[in-house]
Amino acid sequence: MTYASLTGALRLVLLLYLPFSLFSQKAPKFGKISPEELSLKACPFDASATAFYLFDNGETQLEGGAVIRLVTRRHFRVKVLQQEGAALADQKIVVYTPERDAETIEDLKAVAYNLENGKVVETKLDKSAIFKEKTSETLTTYKFAVPNVRAGTVFEVSYELRSSYYISIDPWIFQHDYPVQRSEYQVNIFQDFNYRRSLMGYHPVDVKEERGIRRMPMGSGMAELTEIIQNYTAVNVPAFRIEPYLYTDDNYRTAVRFDLKSVDPSNGFTVKVATDWGEVAGNLATNTHFGDFLKKKSPMKDQAATFKAIADPKQLMQQVFSHVQSYYSWNGDFSYLADEAPDEVYKSKKGNSAAINLSLVSLLREVGLDANPVVLSTRNNGRILPGQCSANLLDHTIAVAKIDTTLYYMDASDAFSSVNLLPPQNCNGTAIIVRKETYQAVELKQNQINGIHSHLNLTLDASGNVQGDGDLTFNDYGAWAKRWEIARAGSEKAFLEAWAGDKSGIEFSKSTIAPLDSNDMPLKIQLQGSFNGIVEQAGNLLLVSPWALDQEKENPFTSATRDYPVEFYYPTVKSSTVKLTIPQGYVVESLPKSLKVRLPDGSARFTCNVGQKDNVITLTSMVTVTRTLYTPEEYADLKSFYQTVVDKELEKIVLKKA
Repeated sequence: MTYASLTGALRLVLLLYLPFSLFSQKAPKFGKISPEELSLKACPFDASATAFYLFDNGETQLEGGAVIRLVTRRHFRVKVLQQEGAALADQKIVVYTPERDAETIEDLKAVAYNLENGKVVETKLDKSAIFKEKTSETLTTYKFAVPNVRAGTVFEVSYELRSSYYISIDPWIFQHDYPVQRSEYQVNIFQDFNYRRSLMGYHPVDVKEERGIRRMPMGSGMAELTEIIQNYTAVNVPAFRIEPYLYTDDNYRTAVRFDLKSVDPSNGFTVKVATDWGEVAGNLATNTHFGDFLKKKSPMKDQAATFKAIADPKQLMQQVFSHVQSYYSWNGDFSYLADEAPDEVYKSKKGNSAAINLSLVSLLREVGLDANPVVLSTRNNGRILPGQCSANLLDHTIAVAKIDTTLYYMDASDAFSSVNLLPPQNCNGTAIIVRKETYQAVELKQNQINGIHSHLNLTLDASGNVQGDGDLTFNDYGAWAKRWEIARAGSEKAFLEAWAGDKSGIEFSKSTIAPLDSNDMPLKIQLQGSFNGIVEQAGNLLLVSPWALDQEKENPFTSATRDYPVEFYYPTVKSSTVKLTIPQGYVVESLPKSLKVRLPDGSARFTCNVGQKDNVITLTSMVTVTRTLYTPEEYADLKSFYQTVVDKELEKIVLKKA
């Protein structure tokens, strides 16, 4: 979705273009269902599919008139093979709907076709069953369910998306969560429109291009303009498998997207679109929803006077960040432009991500620190590829302060982030520091770890009952993630109840969590209680599963192969120590063996040590993963590594009556 508007000059140029039809290819007509489609029993190229797209066709054009619109028409048809595939009948279409120049969905229709008693029965979508939900301040979601869809159904949907935002054509997605037999997309681009085209994903796409001449009125006469017709076709596209640890699947789905670089009409009138990040930064500096926060004094100038008494610049930065983070509430919208003016944001105490972080930059400057905004694309928005440069790629603004030669990144819109510990969503490669007279491209990466460290003391009696106490300490991203988990649970009590509920046979009689209000501090959970669920009795044997608090019970990687990289949110260091006191009258029948394993490059390591002294068994383990990205070629080794960890932590201590 692209949201930047064109300049008045560019709109004037586009007004000269007349509407035209893109339907040069012979496309299936809506409502013309063949008997073969209804009788299909399986997807021709994926026997496991529960449903698949028979076709998915799209066409994009510019339409002229009083207002220029970018028009995209989509028509797709689906065959449902099994009842599970009927879930595809639930459809969502997200459109950009600011207060002015909102995108619209028109001519939306859907029909289901079923074979009943030898006859084709049609069930049409009633207009009253289409629901529009305002999912954010600038986005609206059209929701509907195609009626009467079941195993054997063929259904189709078509609609038209009309938009005035032509600088970036919405990506065409060839690869969906279900297989696609044929996906075809056609776009007509006037030669004067210089778009950067990016093909993404792994499945092959056939591209054909031809040129034509169109005559149209221009000024007092007629002009001949060259147009480029591009057709993109992909066949037998496999379903996109949703894999664990793939944080932005849109980076890997087969797709094509376009970004406008410039418009250079044949009559010599030229409209420039930013072609490097310096131009983007310059445009942002003059944008009311960005530059005003940097030009005007901070609305928090009264508080700034108090902060200026802090002599240490790092402490000053921390205090300012904490104040802004606690003062403002994020409204849930990511944006690189503020949704309100600085004073309005201050009065309401809430705003989108840009409004909050531009307010932070403003206050940091007010107290005398060298601070600037940083614009970026979050992981959900997609990665900025090499050579790409457009404000349309951006969806978030954060802050950076420079003290001596060190850069400190901050995101005050996230309730549990801290200085230089950015939410993982932000760490998506290229970001742009917007300075007063220039810019700086930087790479945002996770410089902190996901640290989880547990200590547990257990005492087992002859009846198989276990009492124990211990603690878990969460560092850096571990603390960030756990604070969010507690917040989503609603309370400490609700979190602990749910947490204990996931650990069968464990009941906490006492527990504390602290500190919840200091994001830059580790988070510690201290607890004590009964752990009877870790013991099984088998005749005169007691079988003990020692890793009671943080056992790896399942390998997250189950697929035989993987087509896409493994992307961890952050590096991880996880350590555990368990001390088990065994009862009098029992001896050790068998213990898990100590073990060391590592990946070939040493980026992932696992150690487990087991020892016994008198009636106390001590087990320690540590899992360290220092890289966040593993290629598909490294997947087999990574899967084997995690299976080793799971298998080792599932091993039991076997005790026998003496």
